[in-house]
Amino acid sequence: MAQVEYVDADHDHIRFTIEGGKLRKYVNGQRKVGGKVGDGIVTELHFNARSKFLSDQAGWGGVLPLIFLAPLRDLADKASVRHDLNAAVPEQAAGASAKAIQYMDNDEDHICFAVESGQLIKYVNGEKKAGGRVGSGVVTRLRFDSRTKFLSDQAGWGGVLPLIYIAPLRGLADEAGVSHDLPNISLMTRVDYVDTDGDKVAFELKGRQLVKSVNGKTKVGPTGKDPTGVVTRLSFNPRTLRVDDQHGWGGSMPAEAINSLKLLADQAGVQHNIVAIPPMQEVEYMDGDDDIIRMSIEPVGNSMKLVKYVNGVRTCGGGKDRTGVLTELKCDTRARRLDDQYGWGGQTPDLHTLRAIKALADRVGLPHNIPWVPQSGGCYMYTMYHGTSEKVSQAIAREGFRLSGSGQLGAGVYLVDDMNATKAKRFAHDEFYRMSGSLKDGDYPCDAAEYPEHAPRRLGEASSRPVLIECVVTVRKPYLAGGRCDNWHRSHDACWTPRTDCSLSSEWCVRDAGQIRIGHVHSLVNKGCPWGDHCPYEKRTSMPNTPWGGNCPCK
Repeated sequence: MAQVEYVDADHDHIRFTIEGGKLRKYVNGQRKVGGKVGDGIVTELHFNARSKFLSDQAGWGGVLPLIFLAPLRDLADKASVRHDLNAAVPEQAAGASAKAIQYMDNDEDHICFAVESGQLIKYVNGEKKAGGRVGSGVVTRLRFDSRTKFLSDQAGWGGVLPLIYIAPLRGLADEAGVSHDLPNISLMTRVDYVDTDGDKVAFELKGRQLVKSVNGKTKVGPTGKDPTGVVTRLSFNPRTLRVDDQHGWGGSMPAEAINSLKLLADQAGVQHNIVAIPPMQEVEYMDGDDDIIRMSIEPVGNSMKLVKYVNGVRTCGGGKDRTGVLTELKCDTRARRLDDQYGWGGQTPDLHTLRAIKALADRVGLPHNIPWVPQSGGCYMYTMYHGTSEKVSQAIAREGFRLSGSGQLGAGVYLVDDMNATKAKRFAHDEFYRMSGSLKDGDYPCDAAEYPEHAPRRLGEASSRPVLIECVVTVRKPYLAGGRCDNWHRSHDACWTPRTDCSLSSEWCVRDAGQIRIGHVHSLVNKGCPWGDHCPYEKRTSMPNTPWGGNCPCK
């Protein structure tokens, strides 16, 4: 089965595969297109060469590592999928080569060194780059710090180099005549480990073949299936660290052996989807008690765990657990706290740090309730929703959104992302009462001020029937606020907050209506009240002046 697998910038495990002549997309094991679980059939692929953002026909996607661009383009062509995957990719970066190495550094950049026309060329995320600038990528000098494992080019730019790549990089540098101080380490030809079933597994380079042995006997697949042990394909699950051979036989391996196996597979030209693991990923910040907190992904036993340090000491529960291994993270957005499994923690860090912690937790499968935080760099497309009335939605479809002049985040178009769509449904449900002028509060933006000509006369008519407008919004530079904020417009094109003074859930404010592409309009009539059994039209609730009177507009 032809397929391409990788981990994107949001740390989701993405797989494209051809099944029944169709290109299907899997996200973390589920068939998913447009952010929704379904048949996963891809009909279009769009690629932004500047931001590296790959999206499906519904505008949903993420950053694509450029080393997978060429093989994905081949899959799309085989399945007759419309695409614009035409960005140039170095031949060596598209697959294994005797004159190229590739790995992921500690900054999670995809690095490729290749010998081209007698010169050593450096690629960073698919772009020729030396000295931090896009250009020829020609490397003239390499410096390696054996203590920190930091590898830098002639301009001092670089990152941590996994030790298993020292020998092959030294060979490339010598071939291209590049000055370097890389230590002379013998090229690795074998990796040994004990898997989760207690079997002693070894992969060894023999000539140009990768040979697998289990408990001292060469074999691939179940006993007796293939005693030659020659490996032709390896399938890797980055969440469970399981590696299977071409017969689907294998087990989970220690995290510290993954990069070594990837190097051997590359040298033998074995088809695989093994994703290189950076030496260590970590987040460090100071909490409200002035303690220095560090959370890092580290190998523990046969898997990767998120480990917590407080002022340099491994600990959870205020000293109760000296292993520091986190088994749960609890985030209270109202109290702005982040606690471990023992309820021990401190003030929530800034949103950028919180997003990084969430990414680490997701990578190791750690249970948590940390809210989603949008990316703050590049160009991203989000599915968002705006709740309003049927008549206003018709005006929006004709002329586009009008900017709201008020609200917790200032002027703009107010929307919510797909993880908070219920909030938009409630706004649509309440729109009749807001537009009728009964509720006037600048902290609660509604369409009454922007669309006064469509103010409702009575419940039940088109001006009051609630709808949900589904949109695709392009965001290039969002401002991540911690609550009420109205001074972001000059330097950012959107603002996101996890809470406001009026709501404990997240919302967006988009500066320019031109960033919004209007999609499907969903009627909310006969779909159930978004307030459940506490409809403010019919019952007394915490909302002002309830009950408002009349029947629920969603009935």
